[in-house]
Amino acid sequence: MHDNPNNAVPRMPEPQCHSWFCNPIDYLPAGTGKCLDLGCGDQSAAQSVESRGYRWVGLDVETRFRRPRPRFVCGDGQALPFPADIFSAVFCNQVLEHIPSPEALLGEIYRVLQPAGVVVGSSSYIEPEHDRACFFHGSAHGIEYLLGKIGFVDQQITTGIHGPVLVAYHLLGRRVARLVGPMIRLSFDYRARKCLELAGHVVWRAHK
Repeated sequence: MHDNPNNAVPRMPEPQCHSWFCNPIDYLPAGTGKCLDLGCGDQSAAQSVESRGYRWVGLDVETRFRRPRPRFVCGDGQALPFPADIFSAVFCNQVLEHIPSPEALLGEIYRVLQPAGVVVGSSSYIEPEHDRACFFHGSAHGIEYLLGKIGFVDQQITTGIHGPVLVAYHLLGRRVARLVGPMIRLSFDYRARKCLELAGHVVWRAHK
């Protein structure tokens, strides 16, 4: 982990955000080679990954959402069916909270990444339980700790969607979240002091 006497989590600058959330894919830098979309679900990130110069490879334990897209693999993120040092990048969007062993998943990501490869992910912190397979919700400091323990460097973390907005979304729906989100984002005090502490989704990036 970083030598951080103030116990502050290294922050990423926010890209162009939507009205009530930031899309984690916006933090994936342009590159070449293969990018693993780990927990790809309906494969909706494939086009965004490929637009950044990568060859998309998707993996998910489920196949019921699969579109007829090549380079999809059905498998377990805690035991990836790939050799070491094969991917230039890994995109892991809202997967950690659904894994019984997040540390094992991050260890597998580290194994399959090439040296200096980048991982970009998002995971739940302050979010109502939204699936029967929700195991762990992690704070920004918890995510930073796990990344550092595995061996990742240059960890950077920001808020993907604020906790109060996400709670409103789950309880009252998307329309209310769209109304609440901009008001929270415009609050200087909230952004400066409580952004990560009250994050609904934590977005993180690190290198091998």
